[in-house]
Amino acid sequence: MLMNECSFISQRIAEVISLGVENDQAITSFEHIPKEFFNDMESSWKGRVKRIHAEEEFANVDRAAEALSTVVIDDFMPIISRVKFVMSSNGSPKGEICYAKDNEAVWFKGKRFTPNVWANTPGEQQIKQLKPAIDSKGRKVGEEWFTTVKVENALNRYHEACDNAKNKVLELLRGLSSELQDKINILVFCSTVLIIAKALFGHVSSDARRRGWMIRTISPLSKDCVVEESSSEMELVGLFPYWLDFNQGNAILNDVRMHSLFVLTGPNGGGKSSMLRSVCAAALLGICGLMVPSSSAIIPHFDSIMLHMKAYDSPADGKSSFQIEMSEIRALVSRATARSLVLIDEICRGTETAKGTCIAGSIIERLDTVGCLGIISTHLHGIFDLPLSLSNTEFKAMGTEVIDG
Repeated sequence: MLMNECSFISQRIAEVISLGVENDQAITSFEHIPKEFFNDMESSWKGRVKRIHAEEEFANVDRAAEALSTVVIDDFMPIISRVKFVMSSNGSPKGEICYAKDNEAVWFKGKRFTPNVWANTPGEQQIKQLKPAIDSKGRKVGEEWFTTVKVENALNRYHEACDNAKNKVLELLRGLSSELQDKINILVFCSTVLIIAKALFGHVSSDARRRGWMIRTISPLSKDCVVEESSSEMELVGLFPYWLDFNQGNAILNDVRMHSLFVLTGPNGGGKSSMLRSVCAAALLGICGLMVPSSSAIIPHFDSIMLHMKAYDSPADGKSSFQIEMSEIRALVSRATARSLVLIDEICRGTETAKGTCIAGSIIERLDTVGCLGIISTHLHGIFDLPLSLSNTEFKAMGTEVIDG
């Protein structure tokens, strides 16, 4: 039943909706008319449905656009040629065919151009036909904009053809929607499955494998298939930043064996923030059953993954960056459990060193009591001298290598 319904829905959509591969719905283009004009007039309805269902309306647009191009060339080009011929200095008149976006029109725009001084010259007949351009309310647009009766008539016919084509496209789309309305649940279900399947296929078969990613090893459940109350250990071998391509040789590999909370220090630019982002991404991808940017990975069944990076102030709320940081970390600490992964970058960076060291120490003690896995990076080296009561925390430092002196 589901297969038959899916087949019917797919067939009906394919019969009506344009798949973007047809060559008969390109946006109209003519040499002397700005491309932006045709794009604005046609992009909202072209390429939505197959042309065969609105052939007459589409053909009318094509004919009206061609007629407009012909009239624009006949009425404007002789004037432009004459203007270019006499240009000799910055004070000379200038003219061009322009798109008046606010008025959805193609007009002649002349700078320092006065029609009545061009008598007895080539293009005289076209100059005599010029009149000031007016907007939809009958008001003169400006001193530089000109049009002709024939151009305005051609513009009106083109706009009318576009409106008819747009209405026809909307009619077809509404008809298809009404026909499939009672099958909307099936349509949403199938679309969701297809999106997930396509994402998985692209993730596993192409990009992830090419970049050296691997499927993680699933931590075993208890005999009763119950998740343990605490996260025992996470092991990431050959971990590298997910935004780098391992095959290009520009990624630094790291081994992370985490069975407790880490307090991490290291020099600026030493990779602390990259490490936190990499661990967070690997854990999130792993528990979702996706490939991980490492050569091997053992990832526990986390109940939550919480990452806190740099906080910024909010003048509109009257809050400093430190206030926002403390608010976010309070929410993080209050929700952390023994099965959480907690990652905090540059803790208490928004306040002075002494107070920041004490606050950071109390946060570390609290997370140590919770028993979660995680990494807290810091430049507050005074933390290591505090008399903290810790049983589930290790102090770590980023490795460094001196290159070229």
